[in-house]
Amino acid sequence: YIDAINSLGEVYIMALNDNTNAIEQFERTVKIKPDFASGWYNLGYTYFTMQDYEKALPNFKQSAFLI
Repeated sequence: YIDAINSLGEVYIMALNDNTNAIEQFERTVKIKPDFASGWYNLGYTYFTMQDYEKALPNFKQSAFLI
């Protein structure tokens, strides 16, 4: 279930260039499963692509902490 939500977020960011919906999906993954490192990484990546580094960094850190 988490993998499907995460994959949907990846489709939004990679194929559709839809940051808003990608963020919604990645936030769902980490809300449902806070120890899901890929969700935190993808959330950070999405913010990074938006050049919102202040939001990207804590998500990258959380992902690294969980790995």
